[in-house]
Amino acid sequence: MTRRKPWFLSIAVMAIVLLGGCWDATEMTRLGIIVAAGFDYDADEQKYEVTISALEPGPTQGGGQPQMKEWKVSVKSTNIFDAVEKIRARSHNELTWKHCQLFVIHAGMEQEAMRTIGDWLLTMPEIRSSSYILFTPMHAKTFMSAVPEQKDVLGLELYGTVFEQVRTGIAAQATLQDLYISAASPSYVCVAARGEIVRDMEDKPVTLLYGSAIIHDYQHVGWFDPQETLGYYFARGLPHDGVFPVDIQKDEKLVFESIQNKSKIRPYYRNGQLRVQLTVDVRTRLANISVPEDKVIEPTPATIRTIEKAQAEAIRNIVQKMLDKSKQLKADVLDIAEAIYRFDPDYYRQHIHNWENVYPQIPIDIQVHVYLRDKGRNQKPLSELRGGLT
Repeated sequence: MTRRKPWFLSIAVMAIVLLGGCWDATEMTRLGIIVAAGFDYDADEQKYEVTISALEPGPTQGGGQPQMKEWKVSVKSTNIFDAVEKIRARSHNELTWKHCQLFVIHAGMEQEAMRTIGDWLLTMPEIRSSSYILFTPMHAKTFMSAVPEQKDVLGLELYGTVFEQVRTGIAAQATLQDLYISAASPSYVCVAARGEIVRDMEDKPVTLLYGSAIIHDYQHVGWFDPQETLGYYFARGLPHDGVFPVDIQKDEKLVFESIQNKSKIRPYYRNGQLRVQLTVDVRTRLANISVPEDKVIEPTPATIRTIEKAQAEAIRNIVQKMLDKSKQLKADVLDIAEAIYRFDPDYYRQHIHNWENVYPQIPIDIQVHVYLRDKGRNQKPLSELRGGLT
């Protein structure tokens, strides 16, 4: 009997190790996946409202996997934790936040209410800081009640739309991590997507991303329209598919698409005054031409240089419009304070506590270089470009 004890204990330990991961497992047929959530605050009632869009398993067909369907619900309570627990109680399944990809927040709520929501999101271990955030001028519940156009689940459609914004420059793209940093930093500003509701051809309410929301320290500062958002992207070196029109001459309009973009922020002193040099390098391609029928634009090197200058001026105006708006809002959207900290730490330490008033007074010089990818740029024969080999 004594010899059998070590073997019995070894087998028991192995069983515990191998089976331990299954004890708290949840079957897919009992799991509800939250894909998007919205937050509102009613100042009169002093209550938070949480709205979720979740995937919940439906009935199985033919003994296979259950068919997932969308489940939307909104709950009000005096605190967020209680509202979430009430949502859990309403669900027939075990809800998980691990795959929540988007959070919609009403931009009009008070700063302390938004801070409470941000603190709750930060302390939730299931929620990923890489999830996208979206701000709306309307209530988040209203925004999330819209009908999806392409997908069956609104949360998945919104996530895909926000994911693609960095390619179009129509609306900004920000995550929960950006929101947390803007709350902890004295200068960093969160530039997130702005959501709207419009009516489609069948008069159904559908969602639309239009411009950007400026958030600092859990407070909505203002909005960027789509053109100002595109200028923000250019200044940040972010978009690769931003589209913008250029007027060449009378009745001649060309539309270009950016295919590569880089930017650089360089602080410097001139006559004892701190200034900032913003350099934007953009590679573009022609997307559309609008000219009279009797006129043809020849892609000669001289013509291309003229077009590049016109593009540079158009982009510079877009970026300048964005900077003027950011200074009006006293929001350092390009995080110029960080560049100044690396350039002159003493200046940074002296002015950072009053940065919202210092930033609008800093002159920003804009330089834009555009390179058009098109035929006619090089008149050298192909054999010479190949090193003389035919």
